[in-house]
Amino acid sequence: PTSEAMAWATKAWTTQLGEANVLLERARIRPAQRATYPTRSKTIAVLRPANDAQVAACLRIAAAHGVPVKPVSGGARWGLGSRVGTAPYMALLDLSRMDALVEVDTTLGTVTVEPGVSVAMVREQLSGTPWHLPGPSSTPYASVLGNAVDGGVCDGMVPLRRRDVLALTAVLASGEVVHTAASAWL
Repeated sequence: PTSEAMAWATKAWTTQLGEANVLLERARIRPAQRATYPTRSKTIAVLRPANDAQVAACLRIAAAHGVPVKPVSGGARWGLGSRVGTAPYMALLDLSRMDALVEVDTTLGTVTVEPGVSVAMVREQLSGTPWHLPGPSSTPYASVLGNAVDGGVCDGMVPLRRRDVLALTAVLASGEVVHTAASAWL
């Protein structure tokens, strides 16, 4: 993206999210550029939406101005990935503010989570119930969603986490919100 496109995108993101949730200062962006491998990608902004509508708005703005975006759920990102993107200049869409555990159904053994919910948060809610959420082999502070979509492996004899996903609400690059469901399984 050109510097002019970046300036317009940054202004629009700030209007949507507020100044506190559009990080532009080098010192605040630097942690998003750390990786365990050499990279040339530069994060130019960290966007911190609070809900699906703000995620959709951020992606529509990015598409309109030609700015690549890398979403991260806010988890620990240990070992199998990083917060660094693949584009030379990009914005990081940090979903960690979306950390509500929406529903716990102890009859069916299901939980509905936002992207920033960690395994530790789910385990705390399941405490005292007959259910347990096996964790990733890295840390309980990894996000449930990030572990699932990155093909994370769980502790013990549990297979890949993505097999546990029954439904998703996804925001496409265009800003369109798509809902999927596996209601046949319930």
